[in-house]
Amino acid sequence: KEKIAHKFRKPTYHIMSEIQPELNSTLEELSNHIKNASENLRLAADALSRASDVNRYLFKVVAFESCDNRGYYIAHRNSLGYTLKLDDSPLVADFIFKLIAGLDGRGVSFESVNYPGHFLRHQFYQIKLHKYDNTPLFQKDASYIINKQGAFFTFESVNMPGHFIRHRSNNELWADRKEDSDVYIKSSLFRQSQLF
Repeated sequence: KEKIAHKFRKPTYHIMSEIQPELNSTLEELSNHIKNASENLRLAADALSRASDVNRYLFKVVAFESCDNRGYYIAHRNSLGYTLKLDDSPLVADFIFKLIAGLDGRGVSFESVNYPGHFLRHQFYQIKLHKYDNTPLFQKDASYIINKQGAFFTFESVNMPGHFIRHRSNNELWADRKEDSDVYIKSSLFRQSQLF
């Protein structure tokens, strides 16, 4: 009987050769799951870090100075957004905004201190100071994802991903599409400043 059973018993190496492809596939799938979980944890940690940075400034009265034009601050004049020197306006309040939770439910929004209920929003890419009109489009146009880059911040449009608030050579503020040039990068960076 033992001889008969042995005759029909497959050698171990035959069994292993048959299940090896399936085993390799399972191990590869498991490895991918681990990698995805690790990436998700990293993204979650980054999101928590950004949220912490944002919450630190929410509901505070702030001013933001240009990275490459020292002494120039985000401001409004004649309902348009600019980077201006303090000497360019008789009202310091033109340079100061209340940073609130994004009107769209994401990011942040810039509410004017001297024109309560007016927010910086993009319209045809240009940054303007408009009175809140309670429409979904306005809420999106006036909301920006704030990202910390060392000592500086960038402000990315919520409804135009890849477009950041930056100043052009004439100091007007626009929501321009991201470029890799040094000029673009520096013109889209701002640091918090104390004007009062």
